[in-house]
Amino acid sequence: MRLARSVTAGIVMLVITGSFLGITAPVLNTMQFFPALLAANGIVLIGIAAVTLLFGRVYCSVLCPLGIWQDGVLWLAAHGHKIRRPFFYRQEKIYLRYTSLLDPYSIYGRMVIHMLVPFWQQAAVSSTGSGESGVMYMLSAHKNLWQGTAAFILSAAYIAGIGILSWKYGRLYCNTICPVGTILGSISRFSKFRLIFHSRKCIRCGRCEKICRASCIDMEMQTVDMSRCVDCMNCLTVCPQKAIVWTSRFSYQVVSSHVDVAEPAMSRREMIILSVVALGTAAIALSKHYLPAGAAIIPAASKGSAVMPPGAMLLVHFAQRCTACHLCVGRCPGKVLTSKLISYHGFGVFQPHLDFSEGECVYTCNLCSQVCPTGAIRPIALPEKQHLKIGRAVYYPFHCLIIQEGIACGICARHCPTKAIQLIPKESRWLPQVDSSDCIGCGACQYHCPATPTAITVEAFTEQIASRKK
Repeated sequence: MRLARSVTAGIVMLVITGSFLGITAPVLNTMQFFPALLAANGIVLIGIAAVTLLFGRVYCSVLCPLGIWQDGVLWLAAHGHKIRRPFFYRQEKIYLRYTSLLDPYSIYGRMVIHMLVPFWQQAAVSSTGSGESGVMYMLSAHKNLWQGTAAFILSAAYIAGIGILSWKYGRLYCNTICPVGTILGSISRFSKFRLIFHSRKCIRCGRCEKICRASCIDMEMQTVDMSRCVDCMNCLTVCPQKAIVWTSRFSYQVVSSHVDVAEPAMSRREMIILSVVALGTAAIALSKHYLPAGAAIIPAASKGSAVMPPGAMLLVHFAQRCTACHLCVGRCPGKVLTSKLISYHGFGVFQPHLDFSEGECVYTCNLCSQVCPTGAIRPIALPEKQHLKIGRAVYYPFHCLIIQEGIACGICARHCPTKAIQLIPKESRWLPQVDSSDCIGCGACQYHCPATPTAITVEAFTEQIASRKK
């Protein structure tokens, strides 16, 4: 059972990591708990809940990438030269557990995108024999991945912090901070199949408690807190007397003078706290799924605001649904998608936006809309994307080299894929003119403009609409 779990977890980890690196399709990403919740994917949510009610927190053991990553850290700790101290039973930290809201899938996504993708893409370039050094390549071609200093630092902090927690305390993060672990733990305490002590066989050697990464085995009381157990099955393999078994709570008779088969019910306080968290999470998810048409937080076109990815459609919709997993950032071929700590006038934290100083939104690409697991970026076909207005170009003649230096330029017009920019004669010069009705805000003009500051910039739309050309 333990081997099957490890193999399955390894395959899942490779597939999910591969999706962030652009190797595999993001199939399993939509099966993550929070993306499914925000996308109102009832089938996935019901499936996760049903499996948890039957077998406990299998999700945390074989499907959650951050949980699998922590197990990898624990494996290294167990096989390292330094002997890791054993685990021991800890009381449940109820307040911390029910008040934290951090999505493990998105945390893992940011870790991969900002820490691994640059190295992965550098390896791909090196294999083609480009001759460019690794350092110079990552400072140039992948500047947009590293330029989000806050995101990079936070990703590194997550790797270090969660790694240290895992190394020293096992799955402490999963049972004290992770909101998914909190919700699933509240279900798994009633799971049908569970770990149960056979008290007559138990010799109280304590091996099961010392190896329990969730610190949920109480050797003194001979109980397993199934709300925290992540089904790693390590205890089954180390027990010399086979005194701890995995079986149905309704079919196994425990022989003990003081241990009750039934899992202790939640106290009134725990039930109230859980209800508040569950209802609050559901309300947030529903508010993100059902939005009034035309709702907007800021004006339709806003100077200085971040430009949303094509398919985001509505700013309030995007800002509420996006979990900042950065899967779209890693898949963007134009390297125009990036992130910063605060965007969209303070409504988005680490949420991706288009930075036209780094690239342009490629006219023949719609990858970001195809990989978003939460529906923050709606799937759109390429023809629809090519007519979707995500912003509008604004021309500033006093910055233009045609006026400032008297040269013949027109680079913006040559690179415009929709021909929304035309050169018109004016005062013996050919000056750019933007037809806002045809402009889709792809940023090709701004990216290629040689002037400093650029003579043409894209202003963001808070609601994306189709252009008149069809």
